[in-house]
Amino acid sequence: VRAVVEEFRDLAEACRRGREGEARSAAAGAGATAALAFEDLLLVDDAGMQRLLEDIDPRRLALALKSASPELNEKMLRNMPVRAAEAVKEETRRLGPVRVADVEAAQRAIVDAARRLEEQGLARLHGRGGEGDVIV
Repeated sequence: VRAVVEEFRDLAEACRRGREGEARSAAAGAGATAALAFEDLLLVDDAGMQRLLEDIDPRRLALALKSASPELNEKMLRNMPVRAAEAVKEETRRLGPVRVADVEAAQRAIVDAARRLEEQGLARLHGRGGEGDVIV
């Protein structure tokens, strides 16, 4: 437990200093014990993202995307059918102001779904394979 706490301290310190690359390395070093964050879904390959989005309620996705980075927002929307992506964009606009707790709950639900897909071997996060795994 102490090692995990130290890893997270290093990660938090790197984030505070604006060293994003170092922060990501520290997060990767924490391995499977690290909590998967919503923005980590950028690491999901396109096929895995498409599989993940098949099971996500569009309203939940719209809520989760309210505070997502432009990169994650774009990745998710481009991995959806055009009509579905437009519906999610419209729902996001219609939502208006929302509680942060609601956004975080929607994001957690999506991360949990991604974790289940990864455990089932249906999606893979780049850089989270076992030693010797090559992910292309």
